[in-house]
Amino acid sequence: MPGKTLPLKIGVDAEWNQIVWQGTYNYNRYYWRPAFTVQVGQPYETPEDNWETVEMTNRMSNSDVEGRPFEFSITPVQNVPLGLLKSKQFSQLKPNESQMAVYYACYKHLAKLAARNLKIRNGTNRLLKLGTASIIAFGGWLMYEYVKRICRKSGVDTDKIDRMK
Repeated sequence: MPGKTLPLKIGVDAEWNQIVWQGTYNYNRYYWRPAFTVQVGQPYETPEDNWETVEMTNRMSNSDVEGRPFEFSITPVQNVPLGLLKSKQFSQLKPNESQMAVYYACYKHLAKLAARNLKIRNGTNRLLKLGTASIIAFGGWLMYEYVKRICRKSGVDTDKIDRMK
């Protein structure tokens, strides 16, 4: 994919997904929470690119550092060329199966992150924090269920995505 920082090799065997995982590990080790944006629909993108992104997202979502789960946000966005915005073709833009899988994996992680943060209730006004966290967790779950339903209607095997590590 043009514009992607590949091939980036560090050491003998390091690949981009290992570099991202290690960077996230280091951020989390020192209590930083990175925010990622994943763009799908790039020119020359292959389904394998997207499936690798799904695997990496699931791996990081299930990883931990020093007994704490990885904390990161990941937002999927569709690449839309500016010229397409004014044309009638914009409304016909449909993500393929591998792109929908990226959306599903990202929103699944975000719902998991929101639910996990619901349990963190420290500070002075616990009722306010619990109320806010509950709304955020519910919104994360709602968005995840919406994306899951769209994926299933499109024929995407969400169980396959859940099993990917």
